[in-house]
Amino acid sequence: MASSIMSLWGEPQSSKAAEKAIAAGLISRPQKPSLEAALKTGTAKSVIQLSPTKPSSVESGTVTLIAEVIDDSESIAYHKLEKEIIDGENNFLDELSKLAREHGKEILLMRRLLNGGLIHGFQRVEECKPLGLADLTCSGMTPWYGAMGDCLAASINYGKELCLQNRQVQLLIGTVTDGEATDQPDQATLSLFNDPMLRGTTPSGRKIFSAVGISPFASARETFERLGLETYASGSIKDSILAMSKILVSKSKTFGQEVANRPVGGEFVE
Repeated sequence: MASSIMSLWGEPQSSKAAEKAIAAGLISRPQKPSLEAALKTGTAKSVIQLSPTKPSSVESGTVTLIAEVIDDSESIAYHKLEKEIIDGENNFLDELSKLAREHGKEILLMRRLLNGGLIHGFQRVEECKPLGLADLTCSGMTPWYGAMGDCLAASINYGKELCLQNRQVQLLIGTVTDGEATDQPDQATLSLFNDPMLRGTTPSGRKIFSAVGISPFASARETFERLGLETYASGSIKDSILAMSKILVSKSKTFGQEVANRPVGGEFVE
């Protein structure tokens, strides 16, 4: 599956043969448009076209969108953490699917690799496939701010489409990484956190947007804190994914309970 992974911009990722050619210096790696340029041209909205579940097919009045940044950097392979990540991610998917089935929740999940681009756009968790080791080809650095910007831009754009259809939307982002970011947040990424949609609250005052970052490494947590994420320490990468799962499942479970009697219409900002 790794050779067919798409980025948010709709570009196929390099195959293993191409990666070898890049490493040998025979060809250059294609440059992805910057987040700022993408936002200006509207190409970040392509995640809607790449999402298996289209906004127009969502019938529930309350919807939780969860976007994940999954670490596929070279250090993950160096420390042999691939299986921990895959097992943790699949347990997370199982918990979300169970919540959707047993409590009638509409939960859409988007999963993005740190370096490898989009695994899949927003999709009902009951329809998402478990990940395998072939989905996690680890290489490269830790461009976390760029990946976070991609996820946030995609969530906002998809969420606004749902709001136009009178849906109440909760936005959640989860990320686990083993090191500090190797890139820097640009102004476009920072400005996303000021989007009016992210400032909304439920009637009891709970925020409809949460971004959660968990890591056993202090350097990674400092990266999360720079963008104001809810940041937690853990004992290992495996523990980090388990903690993220518990937090995001809990937030998903309580969302519809608070807005069930609230008129729909997408007006979140007080």
